[in-house]
Amino acid sequence: MFLNKNRKFRKGRLHGITSSPRLGLLKTGTFGLKVMENGYLTADQLEAARKAIKYSINKFRFVDPIFIRVVPLLSRSKKKKGLRMGGAKGGFYRFVYRARRGTILFEVKNVLRYQIFQKLRRVMVKFPVKLALVVLKR
Repeated sequence: MFLNKNRKFRKGRLHGITSSPRLGLLKTGTFGLKVMENGYLTADQLEAARKAIKYSINKFRFVDPIFIRVVPLLSRSKKKKGLRMGGAKGGFYRFVYRARRGTILFEVKNVLRYQIFQKLRRVMVKFPVKLALVVLKR
């Protein structure tokens, strides 16, 4: 299955673009946030961005027009601070999402263009990777 039995090769690396073409296209929304760099996104970062979009848009609408396309399912472990090397693997730390270039994170629909651009630009600051605004062309 693996070419090399060393652990660093089994772990996998973040390079390349998203392998699934459906992750890179807008499906239900009109506007979206697309990942332009590879990286790991935590569940807290995704939740903070979702709240920022929701509360800024719901001033204008009563329907929730936000679609979240990703779910953080990869668990990370971390050793306690101050422990020496060795021993065993650390305990559970947090869930992360392995974001590859070209993946769409959020989609928004039924919102005017001039309202959503400013809101999504504020959300882009909350992530450690570069994001881009995607607009559905009609």
